Amino acid sequence: MRVIWRRCALTNTGDTVANDSQNRGWHGSTVKGFLAYLDKAERTRTSEVLTILKTMLELQSPDKNDPAAAIAHNRILLDNELSKYKFVPDLLPRKNGGWGLEWRVLRVAHRKLSPFEASALQMVLAFATAGKLKRLRKCGDCSKWMYARFPHQNFCSMNCQQSNYRHSEAGRLMKRNAMKRYRLRDAGGRRRL
Repeated sequence: MRVIWRRCALTNTGDTVANDSQNRGWHGSTVKGFLAYLDKAERTRTSEVLTILKTMLELQSPDKNDPAAAIAHNRILLDNELSKYKFVPDLLPRKNGGWGLEWRVLRVAHRKLSPFEASALQMVLAFATAGKLKRLRKCGDCSKWMYARFPHQNFCSMNCQQSNYRHSEAGRLMKRNAMKRYRLRDAGGRRRL
């Protein structure tokens, strides 16, 4: 799968994330590309941005048994992962005479940083600063990364929601009862051959 994704600046992405409450979610190419990048990184296990995202999500909902130890451990992991990157401010003149600030992400370690990884890290940080990080989650059925438009949303699509319900105990019980009613109704009026 090829990921087509335009690069975005951290400030622009942050503005988009901050305005999320007005439009109840996005379906733009930037976020779709970001989610596709996360899915690909999950399959290939190559992205350190995914490790940063998972660590940040764990920090927001720490272990119930020992929250202080879990938070301390995850903070150390997060600091170690973020120390592999260097953020450089980039001032750009605007047409209206003002200046725009964008952050470029550089890799400190030996491996070269891809533009997708830099943009993905900027997106994760933008979600975090806007307080929308918990809305990035995996679908409860197909396990793809998704952006939950509503806080209670657990599935990426209606198909996944229905598939999950059909395979649950409650769904099987409902189907069983419906078939019992159907057979009783069928046996009362017609004869089976």
